[in-house]
Amino acid sequence: MASVLPEARICPLCSQDNKCEVESGAESCWCMREKFPEELMEQVPPDQNGKVCICEKCLKSFVMET
Repeated sequence: MASVLPEARICPLCSQDNKCEVESGAESCWCMREKFPEELMEQVPPDQNGKVCICEKCLKSFVMET
């Protein structure tokens, strides 16, 4: 099994722990059960897109603001 880079644990928006469950050895992550608005995904730097999870706090904050 390939190890996850330390950066994979960091939310690309707030630089806090994103609580990646896959990184902890699970087969799925909380983020796989969520819907992320396109406008939020556009805020992820291109080099991190599809490689790291946005944290739940950033997701919920974005949804509350829109």
